[in-house]
Amino acid sequence: MAITQVPGKLDIKISRGDDFNIQFNIPFDISDYSWTFIVSETNRGPKNIQLVTQATSSVEGIIQAIFPASTTSAMAPTTPTKPHTWRLRGTSSAGARTFIAGLFELA
Repeated sequence: MAITQVPGKLDIKISRGDDFNIQFNIPFDISDYSWTFIVSETNRGPKNIQLVTQATSSVEGIIQAIFPASTTSAMAPTTPTKPHTWRLRGTSSAGARTFIAGLFELA
């Protein structure tokens, strides 16, 4: 028997300087969680950018992450060999876990 707990994978590609919003549906009540959407820039060394997240419906498991144009404009451009990475991290009284993650490219 084996137990595997790895984050789901979702790669994101957006235009630098654009506003971008994304909604996640977590299939359980997330009332006990606080959420952090983190982009790790690889082109400027290890630099993490935490974006605004809000649980729009905790009982239904809906989370929205908001990327204002001012944030995407200030981020370092990506290249095919140096994409940024991102992760959605949930923290509760039981601990912390990365639920979904992937590459984060700026076109």
